[in-house]
Amino acid sequence: MNEELNRLRNQNAILEQRVKNLEDYIKQLAHDLKTPLTPIAGASELLASGFNEQPWSDLALSIKISAEKLLRMVNDLMDLELCECGKIKFNLCRFDPVKPVSEEARRIEAELPTKSVILTMNSPDVPVYVWADEKRLRQVISIFIYSALKASRSGGKISVTISGGGSTTTFEIEDDGNSVPESDWPYLFEPYRSPEAQRRRAANNSLVLAKRLVELQGGSIGARNFRNQGNTFWFGLPAAESVVATGVT
Repeated sequence: MNEELNRLRNQNAILEQRVKNLEDYIKQLAHDLKTPLTPIAGASELLASGFNEQPWSDLALSIKISAEKLLRMVNDLMDLELCECGKIKFNLCRFDPVKPVSEEARRIEAELPTKSVILTMNSPDVPVYVWADEKRLRQVISIFIYSALKASRSGGKISVTISGGGSTTTFEIEDDGNSVPESDWPYLFEPYRSPEAQRRRAANNSLVLAKRLVELQGGSIGARNFRNQGNTFWFGLPAAESVVATGVT
């Protein structure tokens, strides 16, 4: 019995060390990637603002968008690692989500070429409040809008809708782009389970991160389409009133 316990303890110690080594590796990898990417992103922004003639302005804008995309992917990788290790931190509070969601949508819209995609906001008629981390809400909204942009065609439409009701405030991001095949839906929020879905949607790590961030705040997440016409991603977060009423803090 003692020999078996010692063997299990040794195996557990080896596994814990491997997990720690993986954590350290991901942190170092993310740091090594961000070090050259940060100045590239800054320089590309200056470059994009300095050209007014074609094709140089489009080339400069493409460099800027690609550099920012790589930075987002690295940041998402770091946050996902924190989620998986149980080290992510949330600053939960009561707030109206309309303003931060609208600001993120307009920020992303400002990055896009003129009239490439029509991005609309649909807000509730009466104020709604969530009990969540505003920074993380902005992050999740951004992930889904960028995901919708990847599926959208030129001149397509993306709508962001906020609705309240009962104990949950719901957010929907809908596009009219290429529909995700039904066979891919079960794997959208799984890390690299479906190569075809990976190529069609946003970086899968980002969708996995969105799921982790929502669920760790007590919410739920999902996706659907209607007769193969576009895609709708949704997530719900606890309504502030319901949380306060039940004494959850």
